[in-house]
Amino acid sequence: MKNVMELVIHTVNFIRSRGLNHRQFKQLLEGCGSEAEDVIYFSQVRWLSRAATLKRFWILLPEIVLFLKIKGKDTSLLENIDCLNDLAFLIDMTQMLMELNLKLQGRDQLISKLFENVETFVLKLKLLKQQLSSKVLVHFKALSERNINTIDSERYCTLILKLIDEFDTRFCDFKKEKNEYLRIHFPSKLRQLEMNFKWN
Repeated sequence: MKNVMELVIHTVNFIRSRGLNHRQFKQLLEGCGSEAEDVIYFSQVRWLSRAATLKRFWILLPEIVLFLKIKGKDTSLLENIDCLNDLAFLIDMTQMLMELNLKLQGRDQLISKLFENVETFVLKLKLLKQQLSSKVLVHFKALSERNINTIDSERYCTLILKLIDEFDTRFCDFKKEKNEYLRIHFPSKLRQLEMNFKWN
């Protein structure tokens, strides 16, 4: 969904990188009585900022479209149904990935727990794919705001499958050592299972 992300970055940069534009946009927000704060820059170095950038962009979308129209800019993509659906889907997925990433950070975490978080997330992706194929959007906060009849659920299911494959590829070495992780995490239970297996 590179094209959607590029559109968001280009728009945010247009507003934030020029002092006059930024001041005028903030005045517009005040005039509209918007409770949301300013748009947020996206930094490739700090990729977790992607979720925050997208989320704030979504909240301020009506004001952003209005501002671009005042400036005489083309807003056709930001008003396109398919593009907005893609944006909503991207927001939901990046938010979930950010939450996983935060679980994998921090000190004094056992590798077994970290791998468990990854496995749980992959299971969640499989559930999301099933729900999406049935057009159940309960776990898709931004996408659920869109018209269900305009959503290309098959395309989004394919994207989720690609993400699952990516996780399987990147963590294949960890899967080989899964029993060792279990031995660290549940030593007594695993010993009992091994004993039962030997006796049987």
